[in-house]
Amino acid sequence: MRVVLETLSSPGLPAAEDALQDCFSVVKGLFSRIALGDTSDWYTVSRLLGYPSSELARATSWRMSWARMAIRVQDAEVYEIVRSRIVEDHCLEMLGNYLDMAVDAAHPLDEFGWAYILWSSSEWDILHIGAAAGSVEHVVKRLDREHPDHNAFGVLATWLLHDPLDAYRRIHERLFSHAIGDGFFRIALGDAKAVVEQILRDTGNVSHSPWHGDQGVKNGACHTTSSGEDLYIR
Repeated sequence: MRVVLETLSSPGLPAAEDALQDCFSVVKGLFSRIALGDTSDWYTVSRLLGYPSSELARATSWRMSWARMAIRVQDAEVYEIVRSRIVEDHCLEMLGNYLDMAVDAAHPLDEFGWAYILWSSSEWDILHIGAAAGSVEHVVKRLDREHPDHNAFGVLATWLLHDPLDAYRRIHERLFSHAIGDGFFRIALGDAKAVVEQILRDTGNVSHSPWHGDQGVKNGACHTTSSGEDLYIR
């Protein structure tokens, strides 16, 4: 992580060392986890990187691949194009946040509360939906204690909030017809996410990180290199 941050912080094409390319692959994988949300630790990785949106994480993952490729073939022109896009979309700040939290035990971002959707594979058609102050991990641990007969609960979606109490009330009111008790609802994940997101948008109850994707991820663009090759880079 630190190697990639230091490399991207300085202009100029670095040498094509295998160790450096491996570091870029690791960082690419971290952003891919957030974009896909398909691993058990995606939420923890997202927290360490400052909660980038899935759109921003996906774009950053692709850019890390381009940077790695440019280093491998020693293409300074492509590398500088990709590096500039990485810098513009706050990737260096995200990597710095990761190091602050993981290495220095700092906590740069405020976390007033969360809306969340949790799930256990023991009941495939039931979701636990709500909002709370503190961390989502505390809610997961509580559910695991209260339901020891279930498989472990995992995080399917989260939203950082200003006012978790208001979000909790509105979410439960809107999903009342799907409720089966104790914060559990029988509803499809896509429908649940749409409801929660609409409530939070309507009430302005979302606390985005400074580099959240709502700032806008640049559209991909074609670049013609000095050799005449056209490249599309997100």
